[in-house]
Amino acid sequence: MRVCAGGVLVRGGELLLARRSGDRAFYPGVWDVVGGHCEPGESPRAALVREVEEEIGVVPRAFREVAVLGEPDPAAHGEAAYHVFAISAWDGGEPRRLGAEHSELCWVTLERAVALPLAHPEYPRVLRQALAVAAGADRDDGAGSAPPDGRLAAHPEVRALVDQLLAGARSVLGARLIGLYVGGSLAIGDFAPDRSDVDFVAVTDGEIGDDDLSGLAALHARLAAGPSPWGDELEGSYVSLAALVAPGLRAIRHPYIDRGTGSLGVIATEAGYWEIQRWLLREHGIAVAGPSLRDAIGPVGPDRLRAAVVDILREWWLPMLADPRRLSGSRFGYRCYAVLTMCRMLYTLAHGTVVTKPAAARWAAATLGPRWTPLIERALAWSPAAAPDLGETLALIRHAGDAGEAWRRACGRGGGIP
Repeated sequence: MRVCAGGVLVRGGELLLARRSGDRAFYPGVWDVVGGHCEPGESPRAALVREVEEEIGVVPRAFREVAVLGEPDPAAHGEAAYHVFAISAWDGGEPRRLGAEHSELCWVTLERAVALPLAHPEYPRVLRQALAVAAGADRDDGAGSAPPDGRLAAHPEVRALVDQLLAGARSVLGARLIGLYVGGSLAIGDFAPDRSDVDFVAVTDGEIGDDDLSGLAALHARLAAGPSPWGDELEGSYVSLAALVAPGLRAIRHPYIDRGTGSLGVIATEAGYWEIQRWLLREHGIAVAGPSLRDAIGPVGPDRLRAAVVDILREWWLPMLADPRRLSGSRFGYRCYAVLTMCRMLYTLAHGTVVTKPAAARWAAATLGPRWTPLIERALAWSPAAAPDLGETLALIRHAGDAGEAWRRACGRGGGIP
């Protein structure tokens, strides 16, 4: 498979595109980013720097990967992976056309760019992301964290831990850490200090290598063993920007830490997980450091949220009907969590959006009928003295699964995020 690297220079609100020469074997005469093939043993980042200097006479100094695209016509041209970077700073002055690969260079606005004949059908989305990422790089020089967000400021011990996490992640990743974002209950507004964890997503420039993984694992072990009571309550992911913003994101392998473990490992989450995360980060995420993700992440519409819920039900919750050990015994907290999560999933299936668990529980108690009211009230109370009944918890999971499958049938969808 061919591996290529290309970059789009961003200056203000304009992008530099290059028109491919009419005699090129692939995609002649259309507008493209600047770049070319990776040589044997050469990384996409190294190939980007070499190709840009060879083709337009400047040396990229600040750049971030925004997409990895497939070949749009593999039957004609074979399989390929195109790594695309947003270049926000460079040395060498004004770009100029060198060699015969391109017939002209042009600085264009996004509106003008999407009206041109482009070399890849995904370029309108990618160019929009490049503008957003470059704008964020201009605003955030990596010297400090973002101004305190009121949602974090209300919990100073949590804020202090998040600042430690940011400092530690920066010491390991350096400039490859694009941003740190808090999601979950802190972001959406139902944080409860006696039961909530601290959800985060660290967005990186490229994938995490083995050395960085070891450094991050040591960081999380230190935080979990440290004096903060929240050090063992971190739950989150390290994910590349290119993977995060890719539309229709499915299960990806990435470093992840689960609350209460203090151990960072590489996992693949269930298929719908990242669709929910993308919606939450875009609509409610707290930027501790780095640019806002709202422009980089495209909208996640109501049916995408519904489909994500159904996939999570299928992959995570419904198997518990046959093996309920995760919900059994003294794990009253997880049964409470399961009941409230089913209320929220049912709300999303009905309304195509995500609300807090308490709000969804109140809606469910008023909407689903009297059978479920005692179960929901016990979950809201979150007390070992009145834990939700295991059988009724499983019945609610089955009810949510049935509702999800009914939505699938009504939409004529057999499986997978549309």
